[in-house]
Amino acid sequence: MYLVEPKRDAARLQDFYVAAGELLEQPEQHLRQVTPEVSGWSALGQLFHVFLANELALRNVRMLIAGESAWIQGTSAPTFLGHLILNWDFMPRGVGQSPRTVRPPEKPNFEIVRETMASGAAALNELTPDLPTLTRVPGGIPHKELGPLSAAQWLRFARLHGLHHLELAREVLAAASSGTVSV
Repeated sequence: MYLVEPKRDAARLQDFYVAAGELLEQPEQHLRQVTPEVSGWSALGQLFHVFLANELALRNVRMLIAGESAWIQGTSAPTFLGHLILNWDFMPRGVGQSPRTVRPPEKPNFEIVRETMASGAAALNELTPDLPTLTRVPGGIPHKELGPLSAAQWLRFARLHGLHHLELAREVLAAASSGTVSV
């Protein structure tokens, strides 16, 4: 079983938001370029997807802390894939499909992407007082592929998912700067 470290996961998730914000400083036309050999989503699409998904993950953490949601199950019980991802501290590529609710539109609105990033970073900051006791929060809320996750597991997922798509966004940008792309 992996070592649960909410403070470490939160710090690394904060680092993700800083790095993602730096990427968003690139010219918008570069962020919108698609390199199909890397991904069907542009760097902006990668970031918007993860901002949306992490906003939901952090909402799940807050609901578990409050103990008030019809989604809460009595315990966390990740699937085999969930255990692998949380234990390996690594998110493999191409294993799952993102739910429709967190898929980016073909041409994301740049200001909405920035606002979604800011609201996710703010939601993470609001969790700071709860980090020392996060591992003792009971119950779990289901993830589509990973099964019911505890509050600490949702935080870890948000960090892993964020870093996974940050790397993809960087790869899309690198491929776009070195080859033929579509906008």
